[in-house]
Amino acid sequence: MGTDRVRNLTLLTAASLTILAATVIAPSLPGMAIFFEDTANSEFLVRLSLTVPALFAAIGAPFAGLLLDRIGRRPVLMGALVLYGIAGSFGFFSESLLTILASRAFLGLAVAGVMTSVLSLIADYFSG
Repeated sequence: MGTDRVRNLTLLTAASLTILAATVIAPSLPGMAIFFEDTANSEFLVRLSLTVPALFAAIGAPFAGLLLDRIGRRPVLMGALVLYGIAGSFGFFSESLLTILASRAFLGLAVAGVMTSVLSLIADYFSG
């Protein structure tokens, strides 16, 4: 497989991560509601865990854009992918709804980094 094909496949695969951040958790919301039923406001907080990444992605995207211009697109993408992996898997190990919400907020920041860097790299590499 040529270098251009690997690069393009990598960028397209990374772009799909932005959608997965919200949709992957959706099937587990009923189970989370049952598990955290003793937590105050758990019904609201469980539903909030679905939307927190989008909020933090919107907040973090302008700052990710600044980082892209200052340190480069690839370092931001690599850092965002690492943060995505850590924050995305943190909920598996947490037994507190508030720490899950915090990890989802960091996941949103990672999505902001992935989204802005991937779109910038696609624009950089596009010819035609």
